[in-house]
Amino acid sequence: EALRLAPRLSAADALSLREHAARDGLAARHAGVDVLALARAVVRLAAEGLNRIAPDEVHYLDVLRRRVIEEGVSPADILLRNWEGSWHGSIDRAVEHLRAA
Repeated sequence: EALRLAPRLSAADALSLREHAARDGLAARHAGVDVLALARAVVRLAAEGLNRIAPDEVHYLDVLRRRVIEEGVSPADILLRNWEGSWHGSIDRAVEHLRAA
């Protein structure tokens, strides 16, 4: 199923898509590929597969399902939003946010 989802791109388009995704995150689009739509499909596929082999562990994907599928944002989108917003570019706030408990 993952192979079916994978876009068939030329080497140049694959490189360009990677650059767009690095810059624009889930909002990236290139060569007919909508990165958010693809990410949503991959998260759904991951949840279905994990449900088959380890149903007690599906809850580990809840954050991804909520963020990517429902809200259409990635953890990087949230970090950037905070960096440019309420943190006012404070590296200390970013480090605190990213610190493992």
